[in-house]
Amino acid sequence: MILEFATRYLSFLKGIPFLPHLLDTFVKIETFITQRKVLDYIDEVRQAVKTWSDTGESRHRFGGLEFRVFRREIGHIHSNGLLDIYFPMARRNELVAANIVEKHHVFPASGWISFYIRKPEDVATAIALLKESYQRHVTNGPYGPSDPNEE
Repeated sequence: MILEFATRYLSFLKGIPFLPHLLDTFVKIETFITQRKVLDYIDEVRQAVKTWSDTGESRHRFGGLEFRVFRREIGHIHSNGLLDIYFPMARRNELVAANIVEKHHVFPASGWISFYIRKPEDVATAIALLKESYQRHVTNGPYGPSDPNEE
C-alpha cells in the first residue's frame, strides 16, 4: 500500500539521497504488520540466489534488495514482496501472456516485469524467474551487454 502510493504519486522524489531506502523501511514495517510471511518468502528467495556462482546482493537504488551477477542486476525485490526483473521484450511478452507475471508497475512499456510474492508457491516461481535472468547474464559473461536496452 505504501509502495504503491509512493510509486504512483511521489516517484519524482526518488532522486533524493536515502529517501527510497527510508520509504522501503516503512514498507518493510507495513509488511511485517500485515503480511509477516512475505518477509520469510523474501528470505527464502535470498537464500536460493546466494547459492548461485558469482552472485551478490546490495540495497537497490530505489529501495529493496538487488541481486547481481558480475556486478549486473538480475532483479530486485521490494520489502512488500514485489519482484522486478528485466527480460528482453519478446520473453517479457511471453511471460505476461502466460499470466505468470505482470508488466512492470511503473514502466509497463519496457522489458521489466513485476511479480508479487504472496504465498509459498510464489517462492519457486520467483526463484525460477531470477534463475532465468541469472543464466542470461552468465551466458553474456561479465562484459556482455550491461544496459537492458542493448539486448
